[in-house]
Amino acid sequence: MFSASVIIVLTISVGLFITYPLLTRFRSAKSGEDSRTSDLMVRRDQLFHDIRELEFDYRMGKLSEEDYAELLTQLKTEAAEVLSALEEAERTPSEKPHEPLRAAPRDADIEVLVAAARQARAARLRQGPEPAKRITCPSCNAANPLEAQFCMKCGALLAAETKGNP
Repeated sequence: MFSASVIIVLTISVGLFITYPLLTRFRSAKSGEDSRTSDLMVRRDQLFHDIRELEFDYRMGKLSEEDYAELLTQLKTEAAEVLSALEEAERTPSEKPHEPLRAAPRDADIEVLVAAARQARAARLRQGPEPAKRITCPSCNAANPLEAQFCMKCGALLAAETKGNP
């Protein structure tokens, strides 16, 4: 009876001795994933803070519009990459796709395109209305918006026939 209990205790001890290194490796690999996720979360929070600070500096007049647009694009691109990496890190292996069916546009690429479109629109607005959408004053030859009834320079009446209306 005593020898049977010694054999059982010895077997359990050997089993624990063999499995202990395997369990510690699994834990360290898991903590490495947690460390990467926490690093990504810290970087995400820092980028969001940087974007808020950039917007504040722009509103306070510390940055030009061009600098603001360029820096905002860079920060949003990096933030999109960090968010994608965080999303990927939080997926379980069964949720991860083995092979994508088609390449979907990345959020960072979309943000860059949106920023470029906004910059182009802002540039067009700064230039003012297109020349075709202006009316010339018959008195002083000043360019006026198409909907103007009086010249913005001399105050003369802009005739309907000058506008091209019957």
